Amino acid sequence: MADDEPAIVDAVSRYLRHIGHEVRTATTALQALTAARTFMPELILLDVMLPDRAGARGDPARPRSSS
Repeated sequence: MADDEPAIVDAVSRYLRHIGHEVRTATTALQALTAARTFMPELILLDVMLPDRAGARGDPARPRSSS
């Protein structure tokens, strides 16, 4: 899961682990992309407004705009 809010990362990842899932966490889109390439998850929970990228596509070539 990827989110830049530590409380959300903690709560969601703890719950997912509690119900038996293996979880990797990230706080930036770059970390999430790197983890996804190595871990090959079945599901990704992604905050679409991460500090280093924005958008539902998670496009690594599209930086978050400052507007």
